[in-house]
Amino acid sequence: MKKIAVITGADSGLGREYTRLIVEESDVDEIWALAKTPARLQRLVQDFGARIVPVEIDLTQLDALADFHRRLSLEKPEIRWLINNAGIGKFGPFEKLEALEAARIVDLNCRAVVEMTWNCLPYMPAGSRIINTASQAAFQPLPYFNVYAASKAFIDRFSLALAVELKPRGIAVTSVCPCWMRTPFITKAQTSAKPDVTRLFPITDPSPVAHLALADSKKGRTRSVYGTLTRLSILGAKLLPAGIVMAVWLIQQGLSGIPAFPGRKSQNHADGEQVSRLPVLTMDDKAAD
Repeated sequence: MKKIAVITGADSGLGREYTRLIVEESDVDEIWALAKTPARLQRLVQDFGARIVPVEIDLTQLDALADFHRRLSLEKPEIRWLINNAGIGKFGPFEKLEALEAARIVDLNCRAVVEMTWNCLPYMPAGSRIINTASQAAFQPLPYFNVYAASKAFIDRFSLALAVELKPRGIAVTSVCPCWMRTPFITKAQTSAKPDVTRLFPITDPSPVAHLALADSKKGRTRSVYGTLTRLSILGAKLLPAGIVMAVWLIQQGLSGIPAFPGRKSQNHADGEQVSRLPVLTMDDKAAD
């Protein structure tokens, strides 16, 4: 029986780093790299070799997930790693988010993770590992990024609870909660939202996040958090009232919506909407590359 790793969103950003590390560090026979873009999947094969099995799939489509389930039932591999990494998000006012866009965020960030896990579990023996990519955003409600943040809170809680359920089977589950990373995800999300939400800190490269995630998974840790500032941010979100956490986020972004700041004059938003600007508190104003 062949041993495999299954990685969603494997073709770029953090997913590509997971793929590279699994190729270098794991003894699996194949890495099933799941993503939507054929050209980038083929680049994975070129860069990392014949152990990469490209799987072109849209994880928001129920029939695609059903096809993947059928493939597993036919090939019956031994899945040593399941890394649920694919995700999307969009900055901006919720009322300007199309209903289908919001549904797609929930479908990919939540439902696809649940269904991929359900599909793969029958083929995962003791000693196998599940990594779910959550986010620093899982710990704080984020106005103008609310659907994404809520979806990542779901992933974190789902992962922690699943870790308890699967511990008797010897299967480790780790929720990875990175800060903002230099990936196509952030670049696209920022570009689509300007000038709403663009000041993100800290921003790091995905490589050390992936390194720590795999190391924490091997140690059986249920949560992996890279970076001191990220840990402090998560601690603050746990200790402070949600209203204060959201106020800090809005101040950082230069957006109001907070009655506690009277007397601020409104400025014209790019699309004509009146949005009150607050003083910006940023530790790192550098956008993603």
